[in-house]
Amino acid sequence: MGEMFTLFEIDMQLSDVIAVTAMCLSISMILTGLPLCAQIRREGTAHVQLFPFVAFFTNCVLWTKYGILIHDNAILFVNLFGSILEAIYVLVYFLHTNNKGQVYRYCAASAFFIFPILTYIRLGYGQHATTVKILGSMCQVACVITFGSPLAAVRQVLETKSTETMSLPWCTMGTLCAFQWFFYGYLISDFNVQIPNFLGFLLGLFQIYLIFLFRPRRMYKRVPQNL
Repeated sequence: MGEMFTLFEIDMQLSDVIAVTAMCLSISMILTGLPLCAQIRREGTAHVQLFPFVAFFTNCVLWTKYGILIHDNAILFVNLFGSILEAIYVLVYFLHTNNKGQVYRYCAASAFFIFPILTYIRLGYGQHATTVKILGSMCQVACVITFGSPLAAVRQVLETKSTETMSLPWCTMGTLCAFQWFFYGYLISDFNVQIPNFLGFLLGLFQIYLIFLFRPRRMYKRVPQNL
């Protein structure tokens, strides 16, 4: 009995450590939107895409509700933080873009995706286990949607054979973050956390592979020889 309790205690401590490190990495990645907002204020929105902001906002809102339902503070906190920051990013984009119709369309699509799910949960039509299962499935779908930007970058790399649009530190951090959340999902036995983050981990590994596959070759200056 003592050994079983010790192992359980160690497992709980490990899950807490993984949760904290995953949260720190996730928050660091969310904060990378701040330089983009500064760029938008200086140069406008010509070189910044709106889709990632709206997609991540949608994703974070659903995962915030999921964290509430399963009483998981790590999932709740990091996604609540992400929801607030991504909403601010969308607002900054809206204030500095000339194509406000695009913002309206993207936000409407996000609302049509979010509100029916939250309304279903609020009205309490199903049992708690059923509600968690449905919301978890929608969270997985939202995660897959957020893969749109990385997949577009992968497609561009495969077409151009150039990885100038990819950042090795960013891809490495994203890959490590996805792995940590996958491992955390494994520790708490939650497939809704495991599946999308495992897919994100594989996508991150593929991006890193492409960066090394198509890395620019160094140009060496030929040293003149005295004849």
